[in-house]
Amino acid sequence: MPTPVPIPPTRQPKLHFLLPAHSSNRDLCGCLRTHLINGFQPLLVNFGHDAGGDRENKYYKLIGVHNFLQNATANDLQPGDVIAIVDGFDLWSQLSATMLIDRFLASGKRIVLGLDKQCFPNDPRSPICNDIPESPLPTDVFGSRTDKDPIQGPRDRTRPRWVNSGTVVGYFEDLQQLYVSMIAYCGPDNDEKSDQRIFAVHYYWGNFSLSLDFDAQIVTSFAFSVNELDYLTDVEDLTGRGIGPWTGIILEGAFEIPRVPVVHYTTLDTVPVFLHFPGVAKRVMNGWHQRMWWTVNENRSQMLNDFVMDKEIKVVDSGERLNFWEGFILGAHGAVARTTGKVPRESLMCRLNFGREVISGIHVIETTSTKFQTAGRALPENFRGN
Repeated sequence: MPTPVPIPPTRQPKLHFLLPAHSSNRDLCGCLRTHLINGFQPLLVNFGHDAGGDRENKYYKLIGVHNFLQNATANDLQPGDVIAIVDGFDLWSQLSATMLIDRFLASGKRIVLGLDKQCFPNDPRSPICNDIPESPLPTDVFGSRTDKDPIQGPRDRTRPRWVNSGTVVGYFEDLQQLYVSMIAYCGPDNDEKSDQRIFAVHYYWGNFSLSLDFDAQIVTSFAFSVNELDYLTDVEDLTGRGIGPWTGIILEGAFEIPRVPVVHYTTLDTVPVFLHFPGVAKRVMNGWHQRMWWTVNENRSQMLNDFVMDKEIKVVDSGERLNFWEGFILGAHGAVARTTGKVPRESLMCRLNFGREVISGIHVIETTSTKFQTAGRALPENFRGN
């Protein structure tokens, strides 16, 4: 296995936030909005490069991230940097980028992967699915039928213990070596193209310090787990968990917004940074989205639209920089992309679609201090955000 050339650190470690996404649609735009609100700086991988099918795009997801990690100098990667790689179309941030870094560093782990309640897409009888660590949850956590769900069908009473590749967080130097191995495993003679299966194989091998997020501090999945999730609306409860309000500068000044409601994983009494909606769980995304802290009322949603407008998103492969743009008509349920062919510089990447034509350009809306303070509390003039 090739050994990466070490790079002497010359600055403090930083977070690199990668979203593999070959094209854009309303789901990508909606996910990007949550990341931008929470202080992440998205780097789109493979954007504009459709490999021709879902299977092929999942393989090129590995290729794109591998190339990013190998091109360390151009991408300003140094030992100790934290890399987060998340699905672009079905994963939200509900807490801040700072919270992600703090929790990952506190975990003491080198690479953390998301959890799943099924060993997909592997053969459930294979060693990859069975000869791996058991879940640390109690064997009766879901009652007497715990872990007795049928192999095919709902897995609501199954303890999660399998890999979900929709969330990967790790140190640059460790992930660089891991991705070299995964690409080598695919190879010209191996027809395996599923990124999740390849991650599962490497987790089974046990030689890359891979850990699963068993304590759900980083991510929770809605797949077969909806009954284990609810909303927290008590600000004091969140403060006791070390989760503070959102703060930022918006038009008229600096504001803070309480992060309520947030999704609470009741099984472990945790509030994860990311929320993942893989597979059939995508059906419930819209319902949960309407009650999240960034959309729970119109004034708050409008206020955060102001915040994300013109935020910059970099396309890793081409170096292009896209502006995230949204209209300001209230009552939105999603976003659509406006991309055609080669992505132009300074393109209007995302805009809200309300069943009517949105005129290109910036919508000017009437804003008043009274309206804004119904969504959040004004902060001192010298505040600079975080």
